[in-house]
Amino acid sequence: MCICGDHPDQTRTFINAGLSRRQLLRGSAAAVLSGGAAAMLGQQALAQQAGSAAGQSSYTPPAGAQTFQEHEVIFWGRGEDVSEQAAAEIAAERQTSSRTAGMQFRAQVSYQDSLSMETLTLKPIHPLQVVIQNEAVQVCYSAAYQLNRSRFQDNAVVAGHGGVGRVIEVGSAVKRVQVGDRVILSATPNCGLCGQCLRGNGDNCVVRLPALSSATMSDGTPVYLTAPVMGPAGHSEILIADEEWVVAVFPDLPADELSMLICAPAVGLGITTVKHPIEVGSDAVIYGLGPLGMGAVQGARIQGAEKIIGIDPISYRRELAMQMGATHVLDPNDYSESGLVDAVMALTPDEVADNGSYKRHYLGERQHGALYAIEATATSQYPHAPGVEMAPEDVNIFEQVYASVRPGGYVTSAGFPRGDVNSRLVAWSNKTISGGNFPGLNVLSDLPKFINLVERGMFDARAMIGRVYGPDQMREAMEGAMSREYLTTVIDFT
Repeated sequence: MCICGDHPDQTRTFINAGLSRRQLLRGSAAAVLSGGAAAMLGQQALAQQAGSAAGQSSYTPPAGAQTFQEHEVIFWGRGEDVSEQAAAEIAAERQTSSRTAGMQFRAQVSYQDSLSMETLTLKPIHPLQVVIQNEAVQVCYSAAYQLNRSRFQDNAVVAGHGGVGRVIEVGSAVKRVQVGDRVILSATPNCGLCGQCLRGNGDNCVVRLPALSSATMSDGTPVYLTAPVMGPAGHSEILIADEEWVVAVFPDLPADELSMLICAPAVGLGITTVKHPIEVGSDAVIYGLGPLGMGAVQGARIQGAEKIIGIDPISYRRELAMQMGATHVLDPNDYSESGLVDAVMALTPDEVADNGSYKRHYLGERQHGALYAIEATATSQYPHAPGVEMAPEDVNIFEQVYASVRPGGYVTSAGFPRGDVNSRLVAWSNKTISGGNFPGLNVLSDLPKFINLVERGMFDARAMIGRVYGPDQMREAMEGAMSREYLTTVIDFT
Protein backbone atom coordinates (compact mmCIF):
# COMPACT_ATOMS: atom_id res chain seq x y z
CA MET A 1 0.00 0.00 0.00
CA CYS A 2 0.86 3.66 -0.07
CA ILE A 3 2.76 3.41 -3.30
CA CYS A 4 0.78 6.12 -5.04
CA GLY A 5 -1.58 3.79 -6.83
CA ASP A 6 -2.81 6.14 -9.55
CA HIS A 7 0.26 5.49 -11.69
CA PRO A 8 -0.99 5.07 -15.28
CA ASP A 9 1.17 2.07 -16.06
CA GLN A 10 0.39 0.10 -12.90
CA THR A 11 -1.20 -3.26 -13.67
CA ARG A 12 -4.01 -4.33 -11.36
CA THR A 13 -4.63 -7.91 -12.30
CA PHE A 14 -5.68 -10.71 -9.98
CA ILE A 15 -3.04 -13.36 -10.56
CA ASN A 16 -2.00 -16.35 -8.61
CA ALA A 17 0.60 -17.80 -6.25
CA GLY A 18 1.39 -16.65 -2.72
CA LEU A 19 2.29 -18.75 0.28
CA SER A 20 -0.38 -19.75 2.77
CA ARG A 21 0.43 -20.61 6.36
CA ARG A 22 -0.90 -24.10 5.63
CA GLN A 23 1.72 -24.54 2.91
CA LEU A 24 4.42 -23.12 5.14
CA LEU A 25 3.62 -25.44 8.03
CA ARG A 26 3.38 -28.45 5.73
CA GLY A 27 6.95 -27.78 4.61
CA SER A 28 10.15 -28.49 6.47
CA ALA A 29 11.78 -26.36 9.16
CA ALA A 30 14.21 -25.24 6.49
CA ALA A 31 11.32 -23.72 4.60
CA VAL A 32 10.47 -21.65 7.65
CA LEU A 33 14.02 -20.42 8.08
CA SER A 34 15.00 -19.79 4.50
CA GLY A 35 12.76 -16.79 3.94
CA GLY A 36 12.24 -15.51 0.45
CA ALA A 37 13.77 -18.59 -1.16
CA ALA A 38 11.27 -20.84 0.57
CA ALA A 39 8.46 -18.53 -0.48
CA MET A 40 9.61 -18.71 -4.06
CA LEU A 41 9.76 -22.48 -3.95
CA GLY A 42 6.27 -22.58 -2.46
CA GLN A 43 4.94 -20.32 -5.18
CA GLN A 44 6.57 -22.33 -7.92
CA ALA A 45 5.19 -25.60 -6.59
CA LEU A 46 1.72 -24.13 -6.52
CA ALA A 47 2.10 -22.54 -9.93
CA GLN A 48 3.19 -25.81 -11.54
CA GLN A 49 -0.33 -27.17 -11.12
CA ALA A 50 -1.94 -26.60 -14.50
CA GLY A 51 -5.29 -24.93 -14.91
CA SER A 52 -6.98 -21.55 -15.01
CA ALA A 53 -9.47 -21.27 -12.16
CA ALA A 54 -8.38 -18.03 -10.52
CA GLY A 55 -6.94 -15.66 -13.11
CA GLN A 56 -8.70 -12.52 -14.22
CA SER A 57 -10.81 -12.81 -17.33
CA SER A 58 -11.22 -10.24 -20.07
CA TYR A 59 -14.87 -9.59 -19.26
CA THR A 60 -16.98 -7.81 -21.86
CA PRO A 61 -20.66 -7.80 -20.89
CA PRO A 62 -23.04 -8.77 -23.70
CA ALA A 63 -25.80 -6.28 -24.43
CA GLY A 64 -28.54 -6.70 -21.85
CA ALA A 65 -26.86 -9.63 -20.17
CA GLN A 66 -26.18 -9.94 -16.43
CA THR A 67 -23.17 -12.15 -15.85
CA PHE A 68 -20.32 -12.35 -13.34
CA GLN A 69 -17.08 -14.23 -12.69
CA GLU A 70 -17.97 -16.69 -9.95
CA HIS A 71 -14.48 -17.35 -8.63
CA GLU A 72 -14.31 -18.80 -5.14
CA VAL A 73 -10.58 -18.19 -4.67
CA ILE A 74 -8.14 -15.54 -5.87
CA PHE A 75 -4.44 -16.27 -5.48
CA TRP A 76 -1.83 -13.68 -4.52
CA GLY A 77 1.52 -13.06 -6.16
CA ARG A 78 2.70 -13.79 -9.68
CA GLY A 79 3.04 -16.96 -11.69
CA GLU A 80 1.02 -19.41 -13.74
CA ASP A 81 -2.64 -20.14 -13.14
CA VAL A 82 -3.38 -22.72 -10.49
CA SER A 83 -5.68 -25.66 -10.94
CA GLU A 84 -9.35 -25.82 -10.13
CA GLN A 85 -8.50 -28.63 -7.72
CA ALA A 86 -6.18 -26.39 -5.70
CA ALA A 87 -8.83 -23.69 -5.55
CA ALA A 88 -11.47 -26.22 -4.50
CA GLU A 89 -9.25 -27.59 -1.72
CA ILE A 90 -8.77 -24.11 -0.26
CA ALA A 91 -12.45 -23.26 -0.54
CA ALA A 92 -13.34 -26.54 1.21
CA GLU A 93 -11.40 -25.41 4.29
CA ARG A 94 -14.08 -22.80 4.98
CA GLN A 95 -15.99 -23.53 8.19
CA THR A 96 -19.32 -25.20 7.61
CA SER A 97 -20.97 -22.56 9.76
CA SER A 98 -20.11 -19.48 11.75
CA ARG A 99 -21.97 -17.12 14.06
CA THR A 100 -21.81 -14.21 11.62
CA ALA A 101 -22.79 -16.19 8.50
CA GLY A 102 -25.88 -14.61 6.99
CA MET A 103 -25.21 -11.21 8.58
CA GLN A 104 -26.06 -8.33 6.25
CA PHE A 105 -24.01 -5.16 6.02
CA ARG A 106 -23.27 -2.23 3.73
CA ALA A 107 -20.07 -1.85 1.73
CA GLN A 108 -18.66 0.02 -1.25
CA VAL A 109 -18.15 -2.55 -4.01
CA SER A 110 -15.97 -2.21 -7.09
CA TYR A 111 -17.36 -4.48 -9.82
CA GLN A 112 -17.30 -4.44 -13.59
CA ASP A 113 -17.71 -0.77 -14.55
CA SER A 114 -19.31 0.50 -11.33
CA LEU A 115 -18.41 1.56 -7.80
CA SER A 116 -21.54 1.42 -5.69
CA MET A 117 -22.93 0.92 -2.19
CA GLU A 118 -24.31 -2.59 -1.81
CA THR A 119 -25.99 -4.64 0.88
CA LEU A 120 -23.93 -7.81 1.26
CA THR A 121 -24.48 -11.10 3.08
CA LEU A 122 -21.59 -12.77 4.90
CA LYS A 123 -20.54 -16.33 4.12
CA PRO A 124 -19.08 -18.69 6.75
CA ILE A 125 -15.48 -17.78 7.46
CA HIS A 126 -12.25 -19.75 7.11
CA PRO A 127 -10.76 -21.12 10.38
CA LEU A 128 -7.89 -18.60 10.10
CA GLN A 129 -10.08 -15.54 9.50
CA VAL A 130 -11.28 -12.75 11.78
CA VAL A 131 -14.54 -10.78 11.48
CA ILE A 132 -14.33 -7.13 12.57
CA GLN A 133 -17.00 -4.50 13.18
CA ASN A 134 -15.41 -1.50 11.49
CA GLU A 135 -15.07 1.74 13.48
CA ALA A 136 -13.03 3.92 11.12
CA VAL A 137 -10.75 3.79 8.09
CA GLN A 138 -8.46 6.36 6.59
CA VAL A 139 -9.02 6.64 2.84
CA CYS A 140 -5.65 5.92 1.26
CA TYR A 141 -4.69 7.80 -1.91
CA SER A 142 -3.60 4.49 -3.46
CA ALA A 143 -7.26 3.39 -3.40
CA ALA A 144 -8.38 6.36 -5.50
CA TYR A 145 -7.88 4.39 -8.71
CA GLN A 146 -11.13 2.60 -7.89
CA LEU A 147 -12.98 5.79 -8.84
CA ASN A 148 -11.66 5.33 -12.37
CA ARG A 149 -14.18 3.04 -14.07
CA SER A 150 -12.52 3.06 -17.49
CA ARG A 151 -11.38 -0.54 -16.89
CA PHE A 152 -13.54 -3.41 -15.76
CA GLN A 153 -13.23 -5.14 -12.42
CA ASP A 154 -13.92 -8.80 -13.20
CA ASN A 155 -14.28 -9.92 -9.58
CA ALA A 156 -16.45 -7.93 -7.16
CA VAL A 157 -14.14 -6.45 -4.49
CA VAL A 158 -14.90 -4.15 -1.58
CA ALA A 159 -12.97 -0.91 -1.98
CA GLY A 160 -10.21 0.52 0.20
CA HIS A 161 -7.98 -1.24 2.70
CA GLY A 162 -7.37 -1.44 6.43
CA GLY A 163 -9.45 -0.30 9.35
CA VAL A 164 -9.87 0.02 13.10
CA GLY A 165 -12.58 -1.97 14.84
CA ARG A 166 -13.79 -4.63 17.28
CA VAL A 167 -13.51 -8.36 16.71
CA ILE A 168 -16.96 -9.96 16.59
CA GLU A 169 -15.93 -13.49 15.52
CA VAL A 170 -12.75 -15.52 15.14
CA GLY A 171 -12.17 -18.69 13.17
CA SER A 172 -11.58 -21.93 15.02
CA ALA A 173 -7.81 -21.82 14.41
CA VAL A 174 -7.21 -18.14 15.27
CA LYS A 175 -4.85 -17.61 18.21
CA ARG A 176 -3.81 -13.96 17.91
CA VAL A 177 -7.04 -12.16 18.90
CA GLN A 178 -10.36 -12.93 20.57
CA VAL A 179 -13.90 -11.62 20.39
CA GLY A 180 -14.15 -8.14 21.89
CA ASP A 181 -10.57 -7.10 21.12
CA ARG A 182 -9.98 -3.74 19.53
CA VAL A 183 -7.75 -4.18 16.51
CA ILE A 184 -5.98 -2.39 13.70
CA LEU A 185 -6.29 -4.07 10.34
CA SER A 186 -2.82 -3.36 8.96
CA ALA A 187 -1.83 -2.63 5.36
CA THR A 188 0.61 -5.56 5.45
CA PRO A 189 0.57 -8.93 7.22
CA ASN A 190 3.03 -10.00 9.91
CA CYS A 191 2.81 -13.74 10.54
CA GLY A 192 5.87 -14.14 12.79
CA LEU A 193 6.56 -17.54 11.18
CA CYS A 194 8.09 -17.00 7.76
CA GLY A 195 11.77 -16.37 7.14
CA GLN A 196 11.20 -12.66 6.55
CA CYS A 197 9.37 -12.18 9.84
CA LEU A 198 11.92 -14.25 11.74
CA ARG A 199 14.65 -11.93 10.43
CA GLY A 200 12.72 -8.86 11.55
CA ASN A 201 11.55 -8.03 8.03
CA GLY A 202 7.83 -8.20 8.70
CA ASP A 203 7.18 -5.62 5.98
CA ASN A 204 8.06 -8.41 3.53
CA CYS A 205 5.97 -11.14 5.19
CA VAL A 206 5.17 -13.82 2.61
CA VAL A 207 2.42 -15.74 4.42
CA ARG A 208 -1.23 -15.21 3.57
CA LEU A 209 -4.25 -17.26 2.68
CA PRO A 210 -5.40 -17.15 -0.92
CA ALA A 211 -8.34 -14.75 -1.03
CA LEU A 212 -11.72 -16.37 -0.44
CA SER A 213 -14.94 -14.64 -1.41
CA SER A 214 -16.42 -13.55 1.91
CA ALA A 215 -19.88 -12.32 1.00
CA THR A 216 -22.49 -12.23 -1.75
CA MET A 217 -24.56 -9.53 -3.37
CA SER A 218 -28.32 -9.90 -3.65
CA ASP A 219 -28.02 -11.67 -7.02
CA GLY A 220 -25.48 -14.19 -5.68
CA THR A 221 -22.37 -12.50 -7.06
CA PRO A 222 -19.39 -13.48 -4.83
CA VAL A 223 -17.65 -10.51 -3.23
CA TYR A 224 -14.12 -10.34 -1.84
CA LEU A 225 -13.29 -8.44 1.35
CA THR A 226 -9.67 -9.57 1.13
CA ALA A 227 -8.05 -9.71 -2.29
CA PRO A 228 -5.08 -8.51 -4.33
CA VAL A 229 -3.91 -5.85 -4.83
CA MET A 230 -5.34 -3.83 -1.97
CA GLY A 231 -5.37 -6.50 0.74
CA PRO A 232 -8.15 -6.59 3.36
CA ALA A 233 -10.88 -4.12 2.39
CA GLY A 234 -11.72 -1.03 4.42
CA HIS A 235 -14.80 0.66 2.95
CA SER A 236 -17.27 -1.60 4.69
CA GLU A 237 -19.24 -1.86 7.91
CA ILE A 238 -17.79 -5.35 8.38
CA LEU A 239 -14.18 -6.34 7.70
CA ILE A 240 -12.79 -9.82 7.06
CA ALA A 241 -9.08 -10.59 7.36
CA ASP A 242 -6.70 -13.47 7.94
CA GLU A 243 -5.29 -13.18 11.45
CA GLU A 244 -1.84 -12.33 10.04
CA TRP A 245 -3.16 -8.87 9.11
CA VAL A 246 -4.75 -8.12 12.49
CA VAL A 247 -3.00 -6.37 15.40
CA ALA A 248 -4.70 -6.17 18.81
CA VAL A 249 -4.38 -2.74 20.45
CA PHE A 250 -5.59 -1.52 23.83
CA PRO A 251 -5.60 2.29 23.89
CA ASP A 252 -8.51 4.51 24.80
CA LEU A 253 -8.13 6.65 21.69
CA PRO A 254 -10.76 7.74 19.16
CA ALA A 255 -11.02 5.46 16.16
CA ASP A 256 -10.33 8.26 13.68
CA GLU A 257 -6.97 8.95 15.36
CA LEU A 258 -6.06 5.27 15.35
CA SER A 259 -6.93 5.14 11.65
CA MET A 260 -3.89 7.33 11.00
CA LEU A 261 -1.78 4.26 11.79
CA ILE A 262 -3.42 1.92 9.27
CA CYS A 263 -1.28 2.95 6.33
CA ALA A 264 0.16 6.21 4.96
CA PRO A 265 1.04 8.23 8.11
CA ALA A 266 2.46 5.06 9.71
CA VAL A 267 4.56 4.48 6.58
CA GLY A 268 6.12 7.93 6.93
CA LEU A 269 6.66 7.41 10.65
CA GLY A 270 8.22 4.02 9.92
CA ILE A 271 10.61 5.40 7.31
CA THR A 272 12.06 7.88 9.78
CA THR A 273 12.01 5.82 12.98
CA VAL A 274 12.40 2.19 11.87
CA LYS A 275 13.75 1.75 8.34
CA HIS A 276 16.53 4.34 8.55
CA PRO A 277 16.12 5.98 11.97
CA ILE A 278 16.95 9.69 11.76
CA GLU A 279 20.10 10.47 13.70
CA VAL A 280 19.82 13.14 16.38
CA GLY A 281 21.08 16.46 15.02
CA SER A 282 21.01 15.38 11.38
CA ASP A 283 19.08 16.90 8.47
CA ALA A 284 16.18 15.38 6.54
CA VAL A 285 14.35 16.52 3.41
CA ILE A 286 10.88 15.23 2.58
CA TYR A 287 9.58 15.57 -0.98
CA GLY A 288 5.79 15.49 -0.75
CA LEU A 289 3.76 16.51 2.31
CA GLY A 290 0.72 14.29 1.97
CA PRO A 291 -0.23 11.97 4.84
CA LEU A 292 2.87 9.82 4.23
CA GLY A 293 5.26 12.76 4.04
CA MET A 294 3.62 14.42 7.05
CA GLY A 295 4.14 11.23 9.03
CA ALA A 296 7.82 11.42 8.03
CA VAL A 297 8.02 15.05 9.18
CA GLN A 298 6.69 14.05 12.59
CA GLY A 299 9.03 11.06 12.75
CA ALA A 300 12.04 13.25 11.97
CA ARG A 301 10.99 15.66 14.73
CA ILE A 302 10.51 12.81 17.21
CA GLN A 303 13.98 11.49 16.35
CA GLY A 304 15.59 14.88 17.01
CA ALA A 305 16.53 16.03 13.51
CA GLU A 306 18.14 19.46 13.39
CA LYS A 307 16.65 20.57 10.07
CA ILE A 308 13.49 19.12 8.55
CA ILE A 309 12.86 20.47 5.06
CA GLY A 310 9.41 19.82 3.60
CA ILE A 311 8.72 20.29 -0.11
CA ASP A 312 5.22 20.48 -1.57
CA PRO A 313 3.35 22.74 -4.01
CA ILE A 314 0.20 22.83 -1.85
CA SER A 315 0.25 25.79 0.53
CA TYR A 316 -1.98 24.36 3.29
CA ARG A 317 0.29 21.32 3.50
CA ARG A 318 3.39 23.46 3.86
CA GLU A 319 1.71 25.42 6.64
CA LEU A 320 0.66 22.23 8.44
CA ALA A 321 4.18 20.79 8.07
CA MET A 322 5.59 23.77 9.97
CA GLN A 323 3.12 23.04 12.77
CA MET A 324 4.15 19.36 12.71
CA GLY A 325 7.85 20.11 13.16
CA ALA A 326 9.34 21.10 9.81
CA THR A 327 11.98 23.79 10.16
CA HIS A 328 11.77 24.90 6.51
CA VAL A 329 9.27 24.42 3.69
CA LEU A 330 9.79 24.97 -0.01
CA ASP A 331 7.36 25.36 -2.91
CA PRO A 332 8.80 23.50 -5.92
CA ASN A 333 6.96 25.91 -8.22
CA ASP A 334 9.33 28.65 -7.02
CA TYR A 335 12.41 26.90 -8.40
CA SER A 336 13.79 25.30 -11.50
CA GLU A 337 14.49 21.58 -11.30
CA SER A 338 18.14 22.11 -10.36
CA GLY A 339 17.29 25.25 -8.39
CA LEU A 340 15.23 23.23 -5.92
CA VAL A 341 18.22 20.98 -5.18
CA ASP A 342 20.39 24.08 -4.80
CA ALA A 343 17.91 25.46 -2.26
CA VAL A 344 18.10 22.25 -0.24
CA MET A 345 21.88 22.35 -0.39
CA ALA A 346 21.90 25.96 0.80
CA LEU A 347 19.89 24.89 3.85
CA THR A 348 22.25 21.99 4.57
CA PRO A 349 25.75 23.48 4.09
CA ASP A 350 29.12 22.06 5.01
CA GLU A 351 30.08 22.51 8.64
CA VAL A 352 33.10 24.81 8.77
CA ALA A 353 35.16 26.54 11.43
CA ASP A 354 35.93 30.22 10.89
CA ASN A 355 38.76 31.73 12.94
CA GLY A 356 38.57 35.05 11.11
CA SER A 357 41.36 34.44 8.66
CA TYR A 358 40.35 31.16 7.00
CA LYS A 359 37.71 28.45 7.10
CA ARG A 360 38.10 24.71 7.41
CA HIS A 361 35.87 21.71 8.09
CA TYR A 362 35.34 20.55 11.62
CA LEU A 363 36.78 17.07 11.95
CA GLY A 364 33.98 14.54 11.83
CA GLU A 365 31.30 17.04 10.86
CA ARG A 366 28.81 16.80 8.06
CA GLN A 367 29.16 17.39 4.35
CA HIS A 368 27.00 19.34 1.93
CA GLY A 369 23.41 18.01 1.66
CA ALA A 370 20.86 16.24 3.84
CA LEU A 371 21.68 12.88 5.41
CA TYR A 372 18.15 11.59 4.72
CA ALA A 373 15.74 12.19 1.85
CA ILE A 374 12.24 10.73 1.62
CA GLU A 375 10.32 10.68 -1.67
CA ALA A 376 6.61 10.72 -0.78
CA THR A 377 5.12 12.19 -3.94
CA ALA A 378 2.47 10.88 -6.30
CA THR A 379 1.52 11.55 -9.88
CA SER A 380 -1.30 14.03 -10.38
CA GLN A 381 -3.56 12.07 -12.67
CA TYR A 382 -6.71 13.28 -10.98
CA PRO A 383 -7.94 16.89 -10.94
CA HIS A 384 -7.10 18.86 -7.83
CA ALA A 385 -9.82 20.59 -5.86
CA PRO A 386 -10.28 24.29 -6.66
CA GLY A 387 -7.48 26.34 -5.11
CA VAL A 388 -5.19 23.33 -4.49
CA GLU A 389 -1.88 23.99 -6.22
CA MET A 390 -0.37 21.64 -8.80
CA ALA A 391 3.22 20.42 -8.85
CA PRO A 392 5.61 21.38 -11.68
CA GLU A 393 5.32 19.17 -14.75
CA ASP A 394 8.04 17.11 -16.45
CA VAL A 395 10.30 17.08 -13.41
CA ASN A 396 12.51 14.13 -12.53
CA ILE A 397 11.57 14.04 -8.87
CA PHE A 398 13.67 11.02 -8.00
CA GLU A 399 16.83 12.64 -9.34
CA GLN A 400 16.07 15.75 -7.29
CA VAL A 401 15.61 13.60 -4.19
CA TYR A 402 18.81 11.68 -4.85
CA ALA A 403 20.87 14.79 -5.55
CA SER A 404 19.68 16.40 -2.29
CA VAL A 405 21.45 13.78 -0.17
CA ARG A 406 25.09 13.99 0.74
CA PRO A 407 27.50 11.11 0.02
CA GLY A 408 26.81 8.25 2.42
CA GLY A 409 23.24 9.38 2.95
CA TYR A 410 19.91 7.57 2.73
CA VAL A 411 17.17 7.80 0.11
CA THR A 412 13.78 6.17 0.70
CA SER A 413 11.21 6.18 -2.08
CA ALA A 414 7.63 5.50 -1.06
CA GLY A 415 6.22 6.31 -4.50
CA PHE A 416 6.94 5.52 -8.12
CA PRO A 417 10.18 7.15 -9.40
CA ARG A 418 9.38 9.03 -12.58
CA GLY A 419 11.85 9.95 -15.28
CA ASP A 420 15.30 8.56 -15.98
CA VAL A 421 17.71 8.32 -13.08
CA ASN A 422 21.24 9.36 -13.94
CA SER A 423 23.17 6.09 -13.56
CA ARG A 424 26.44 7.82 -12.74
CA LEU A 425 24.75 9.81 -10.01
CA VAL A 426 23.55 6.53 -8.52
CA ALA A 427 26.82 4.64 -8.95
CA TRP A 428 29.34 7.12 -7.61
CA SER A 429 27.82 8.40 -4.38
CA ASN A 430 27.48 5.28 -2.20
CA LYS A 431 24.05 6.32 -1.05
CA THR A 432 21.59 3.79 0.34
CA ILE A 433 18.32 3.52 -1.62
CA SER A 434 15.35 1.61 -0.28
CA GLY A 435 11.65 1.25 -0.82
CA GLY A 436 9.03 2.51 1.55
CA ASN A 437 5.94 0.29 1.71
CA PHE A 438 5.48 -0.15 5.47
CA PRO A 439 9.27 0.19 5.58
CA GLY A 440 11.02 -2.06 8.04
CA LEU A 441 7.91 -2.38 10.20
CA ASN A 442 6.98 -5.46 12.12
CA VAL A 443 3.44 -4.30 12.77
CA LEU A 444 2.87 -6.62 15.73
CA SER A 445 5.55 -4.80 17.71
CA ASP A 446 5.81 -1.40 16.01
CA LEU A 447 2.15 -0.32 15.82
CA PRO A 448 1.81 -0.51 19.64
CA LYS A 449 4.92 1.71 19.88
CA PHE A 450 3.37 4.21 17.49
CA ILE A 451 0.17 4.23 19.55
CA ASN A 452 2.29 5.07 22.59
CA LEU A 453 3.65 8.08 20.68
CA VAL A 454 0.08 9.22 20.02
CA GLU A 455 -0.95 8.72 23.66
CA ARG A 456 2.05 10.73 24.86
CA GLY A 457 1.33 13.57 22.45
CA MET A 458 4.55 13.03 20.49
CA PHE A 459 2.76 12.06 17.28
CA ASP A 460 -0.15 14.36 16.54
CA ALA A 461 -2.70 12.09 14.87
CA ARG A 462 -5.59 14.48 15.47
CA ALA A 463 -4.00 17.30 13.45
CA MET A 464 -3.52 14.97 10.48
CA ILE A 465 -7.25 14.31 10.11
CA GLY A 466 -8.52 16.51 7.30
CA ARG A 467 -12.22 15.63 7.24
CA VAL A 468 -14.40 12.86 8.66
CA TYR A 469 -17.25 11.39 6.60
CA GLY A 470 -20.13 9.10 7.46
CA PRO A 471 -20.55 5.57 6.07
CA ASP A 472 -22.96 6.81 3.38
CA GLN A 473 -20.35 9.27 2.10
CA MET A 474 -17.65 6.84 1.01
CA ARG A 475 -17.43 8.20 -2.53
CA GLU A 476 -17.13 11.76 -1.23
CA ALA A 477 -14.36 10.63 1.14
CA MET A 478 -12.47 9.05 -1.74
CA GLU A 479 -12.90 12.17 -3.86
CA GLY A 480 -11.65 14.38 -1.02
CA ALA A 481 -8.47 12.31 -0.76
CA MET A 482 -8.02 11.98 -4.52
CA SER A 483 -8.35 15.73 -5.18
CA ARG A 484 -5.98 16.57 -2.31
CA GLU A 485 -8.62 18.90 -0.90
CA TYR A 486 -7.75 17.48 2.51
CA LEU A 487 -4.57 15.98 3.91
CA THR A 488 -6.53 12.87 4.89
CA THR A 489 -10.15 11.78 4.85
CA VAL A 490 -11.65 9.28 7.28
CA ILE A 491 -14.82 7.20 7.08
CA ASP A 492 -16.33 6.93 10.57
CA PHE A 493 -18.65 3.93 11.14
CA THR A 494 -19.39 4.54 14.83
